[in-house]
Amino acid sequence: MKLFLINLVFVLFLIPIFSYGGGDGGWVSSGGELFRDAHNPWFVKNTKTVYYCIRIDQSTITAELNEIKSAVKDSIQYWTSELSRVDDGTIEGRFNLGSQSFEEVTCDDTKLDLRILFGFGTLNTKELEFLKDPTKYIGITVRTEYDIENLKGKGFIYISSDIGEKAYDNPGTLIEKAWGRPKILRYALMHEFGHIFGLPHMGTGLMAEVFLNQILNKNIVGIFEAAPVETFILPPNLISSCDEFPYMLKKEFFGIPSDHKCIQVKQMAPLGVEISSRKDEKSEFLVIGTIKNLNFEISDFSGRPSSILQLTDKQKVFSPAETAFRSFMLGPILNELGMKGTFVPVKPGPPKSVYLKITPTSFHVIGFHANKVEPIFSYNSPLGIKLLMSPKPLGVIHEYNNK
Repeated sequence: MKLFLINLVFVLFLIPIFSYGGGDGGWVSSGGELFRDAHNPWFVKNTKTVYYCIRIDQSTITAELNEIKSAVKDSIQYWTSELSRVDDGTIEGRFNLGSQSFEEVTCDDTKLDLRILFGFGTLNTKELEFLKDPTKYIGITVRTEYDIENLKGKGFIYISSDIGEKAYDNPGTLIEKAWGRPKILRYALMHEFGHIFGLPHMGTGLMAEVFLNQILNKNIVGIFEAAPVETFILPPNLISSCDEFPYMLKKEFFGIPSDHKCIQVKQMAPLGVEISSRKDEKSEFLVIGTIKNLNFEISDFSGRPSSILQLTDKQKVFSPAETAFRSFMLGPILNELGMKGTFVPVKPGPPKSVYLKITPTSFHVIGFHANKVEPIFSYNSPLGIKLLMSPKPLGVIHEYNNK
C-alpha cells in the first residue's frame, strides 16, 4: 500500500519453527542461543522459482488432494500478494522478499526445494527422528539444508494427521477432522508458508505462536471460519462496511447524510484518502470528500527491523554496495506513523484538519469534533475484535478488497 509507505520487516525463520503450543510442565527456554544464518529466509532475489511437491497420507487426512492443492496455491498467493505491497530492496543494506514463482513438481524431482507433507505416513526416517513424536504438532516448518553461497534453503512443511491413531494430540479442546474444513486448512498453510517467507512466530494473529491452537479450538473455531481472511502487512486498500461495528464513525464531521448506513474508505494515489457513503448495500456510493495534503510527522514515527539476513564472506548474491559493507542486511521494516492532512468535502464547506494514525493492522482518523479532539473514524482488525468480544461467531461483519 504505497499510500501509507509502511514496510514490514519480517522476523527471520528459526530452525525449527514450531506451530504446536503445548507443554507438559518441563523446562522451557526463552532463546538467547547463537543463530547466525539460522534466521535467514529460505529464498532471496537470486531464486526465481521455488519447486515444491505435495505428499498425502490420505488414510489419516480428511481433506482430498484437489482441496489441498488449491489451499497450497491460495496460501502462496496470499503471501505473494502481501509481500508485493511492500517496496523494499532499493536502499543499501536492505533486501526484499517474496519475488519467487512457485511450481509444483514430483517429490523425486532433482530441482525440489520444498516438500509439503500431509499425514504421519509421509514422513521419512530422518524426519521422524527429528520430530520424535509428530502427534505433538499441528503443523511445523523445518529447514533441512542451507546454501551459504547462494542463500537458499530447502526443507519441508508437515501438517499433522487429523484422523486415526497418529492424529495430532487432542487434549479435548481441539476440533477433530480439522483439515476437512477448507478455511481452517488454508489458515494452517498460510501460517506455515509465512515461515517459508521469513516470518517467525510474532505477536498475535496469523503468525502468533498459538495460532494453530486457536484456529482448532472448539470454542472459537467458528469465529475464524466466519471472519474474512485479513491483510497482514498493511491495512486494506479498500475498507467498506454497512455496520459501524467494529468501526467508530462520526458522520457529522464528514458531512455524511444521516440516512446513510454504509461507509467506504479508499486509497487515492499518490497520497490521499477518499471517503464515500451510501444508504444501503443496494445503493451507489456517493463521494463525500477526500483527505489530502498528507505530511509525515517525524515525531510520531516508529519503526523496528524484524528481519535480518546474516551474511558471510562466502555469499555470492549481494554486492558490498548492496550490503552497505555490513555482514547483515535488513528486510522490510514494520512502521507505525502519523500524518497530518486536510479533509476537503465535495459539497461547499470549509476544509478540516485531520490526523491519520496508521499501523499494519489499524487505520484511524482523528479530528476536532464536538469541541474536542477525538477519533472520527477507526478501523481495527475485525477478527481481533471478535475474538476479544465473544467466544462465539458473530457473523461476517467486514468486507475488504485488497486489489
